Amino acid sequence: MNKPAPTHHAAKWMLEGIREHEAFDRTFRAARAHAMNAAFFFLSAREGLPNGAWGEFLIGYKTKISERKVQFYIQLATEAIAWVQAVQPELTDIKKIQAAAREVVMQSPKPLIALCRELGHMRKFGEYDSVKYAAGKRISNGAQIEFEFDYEKCCASFEMLSHIDEPNFHFKCPEGKTETEALAELETRLENILAKIKTQRADALTIEA
Repeated sequence: MNKPAPTHHAAKWMLEGIREHEAFDRTFRAARAHAMNAAFFFLSAREGLPNGAWGEFLIGYKTKISERKVQFYIQLATEAIAWVQAVQPELTDIKKIQAAAREVVMQSPKPLIALCRELGHMRKFGEYDSVKYAAGKRISNGAQIEFEFDYEKCCASFEMLSHIDEPNFHFKCPEGKTETEALAELETRLENILAKIKTQRADALTIEA
């Protein structure tokens, strides 16, 4: 066990931590302001074009920024504006709404987290982690973990999922993902699983024959 640090060292490190905290707070606020500025500029650019022209317009800037990144910025702007309009409905001037949106603490951090993940500042939700995966597949004695499939529980989940197109179905997105992204990921996973099920079924038929 490490020995306790002398009191004067603890006090010094505490003050250093406070200074770094204050620097982080200032820097984060500045970074958030830049993100909001970029978001509103991109939103204004999109709204300044005729319907259907946005996609082609973005192609001219693909060497500087991807369309996907721009969309995450616009998502941040639109959700911040929506939150301001919900809590301050008396605001009608767009400049005042944007000014308030720059300062508002949104109820959900999802759009900002999604942007940070897209820019590579945070690991993307569900991203494959080879180290964690390898560690998770082994137990304390080094033996390989066996995967036991519960057919009934899986069928119950699929039964619930079968109601996805109904109006009272609530799709809870993972943090940092839009509904479109979550559905696309779910679709990909289900397609991959279905392909494996078909292969396994074909193998089983061969054995049973």
